[in-house]
Order: sequence, then C-alpha cells, then structure tokens
Amino acid sequence: MLIKFVTLFALFISAVFAQEEEQRKYVFTTPTTNTITIINGGGQLDGLTIKKHSDFEYFDLYLDTENLALIKNKLSLRIRKRDYGNGEIAYGIQLKSEMLKAGDIRMEIDENELDYMTIYFNGKKIPLTKTLETIYQRFNQIISGTEKVDLTQDAVLKGQIGVLNHWISFKVNAAIAPFQKLRNLKIDRAELATLRPLLLGKSIRARSHVFIDRENTTPDLINFKASQMEASSIPAILQSDRYVWLMESSFDRAIFFGLEKSGFHIINEYEVENKYRPLLQGRTMLDRFELQIMRQLDGDINLESKYLQSMKEIYQLGDTRE
Repeated sequence: MLIKFVTLFALFISAVFAQEEEQRKYVFTTPTTNTITIINGGGQLDGLTIKKHSDFEYFDLYLDTENLALIKNKLSLRIRKRDYGNGEIAYGIQLKSEMLKAGDIRMEIDENELDYMTIYFNGKKIPLTKTLETIYQRFNQIISGTEKVDLTQDAVLKGQIGVLNHWISFKVNAAIAPFQKLRNLKIDRAELATLRPLLLGKSIRARSHVFIDRENTTPDLINFKASQMEASSIPAILQSDRYVWLMESSFDRAIFFGLEKSGFHIINEYEVENKYRPLLQGRTMLDRFELQIMRQLDGDINLESKYLQSMKEIYQLGDTRE
C-alpha cells in the first residue's frame, strides 16, 4: 500500500483578512479497509481519537490558460460548489499555490460572493451560480453509475462552459480577488484572457474531529493541557474537561475528468489541520499523529495537489517547470 502525504503551513488570505494555519495532507492510492475505517472517523491512533461529524459533497472546476501559465507557475485556480448536506450550498473561487517543499507557506486567495454575480450572454442576464449549478448537475448525471464517460463530447456541458467562459474572459480584469492576484503576479494579460476550465471533478468529504478523550487514551495524554483557544471556537460536543480538541480532518474520495481531453483520475486524500493553541504545542500532537500514519499505514511524501496530479494523469503532462 502506498500513502503519500504533504506537510504544509497554509496561508489563507481573503479580500478581508489573512491568517496562518498548519495542515498536513495524505493521498491514499490503495487504502485498506482498516485505513478507511480509521481515517473516516471511526478509530484511534496512539491515544488520539478520530470521530466523524459530517459528510460534504464538493464539485470543482479547475481553470488554466491556453499555455498552462498557472500550472507552470505552481498555481491552481478552481470554482467550487460546496454541499454541506443540510440544505446549505456555497460557491467560491480560490487561487492556491503549489507546495515546493514540505513545510512551505502556501498562498490561498478566496472570493466567495458569487451569489451576487451575473453573466451577460446573448442579451440575457444569467446568475453565475445558475450556470455553475447547471454544469455540476449535468456532470453528476453523466458520471452517475459509471466512470467510463467522455465529457468532451457532451453538448450540454460544452454549451454551459461556453457561457461560463464568456464570464471568465470579461471578469478576469475585474476586482475579483483571485483574478487580481493573478494580475499582480505579472502573468501576461493576453494569456489570462485564455483562462478556461480544463478539469471537472467531484469529491465526497468525510469531516472528523481529532481529540484526546481523557477517559480513553494513553497514560501520557491523560493530563495533556487544555487548548488556549476560546471556548466558543471549540466544537460544542468537545466543550468538556474530558476532551482536548487537537485537529480537524477530512477524507476525500475524489474523481476528476478532462474537459478538453478524455480520461479520469481517482484520488483518495486525507487532510489534517492543527486546531490546538498554542500552535507549536499542537504541532507535537500533529507530529505524533503523522508518525502513526507513517508507521501503521506506510506513508510516503507527495507535494502535489489534486489539480496537478489529475493534470499529469489525464493530460499526460511531464515536467511543468518553465
């Protein structure tokens, strides 16, 4: 079994605020039943309990330019739909930098006000989210029950992506945070005008808390100090002296398809984020957790995002360095 992981410090930057988070990622190519049970929120590793609390569904469109300027500059740009399973739906655009080495600071620029954006196409005003919803619903319908599909030949998808491309070419010079950042990175304006979707994917995400249960842990963790995080920020079910909230984790089962070249790529990815305060002390638990994943689940380092992995697999890309 091969498990690849990446350690990272993520710098989340929105148009309003910025903060630093520490995350580590693991990609499972051949996870065993036991591995899935543990990381899916039903197990314990060296005194640290993993408990699932929710299931989400994500749809992602990844964009790049005609000459793949983003991937060559170690960037990815996605338009995501989040379905939280409780009737709440959210859309957002995110620009993210690739990892160059373990422990890097990773840039993330988000724009989440898509509900108020409109596409002007053929004399009509179309809500951006309506076009996105049509794309994602059609995609979900096509792939339901089979992975042997060719998205490049679907007329409905091609038509709706054409509408979206019209919006992208118009808005790439607008005050939308990820587009602004791309312009600030000095990527050629003419090249940016060729941005269009290349990948379309779906992820099923199981979200879990990772914590110490003082009544069910190893002896050395029974008296581990409570987090200094404000109580209101700690999940309600863990607001007790019995528990010490350490991390949030998510296990994604994802599949991506090419939009300009047929093919698909499956990814099983596990992400863990340090929530303990102070962060440095929380990192000791993150290290402990990671060590057991490596020892028990045969870990191996990988720094590539879902986007880069899928582009290499589907579009058969070699070295993307300029």
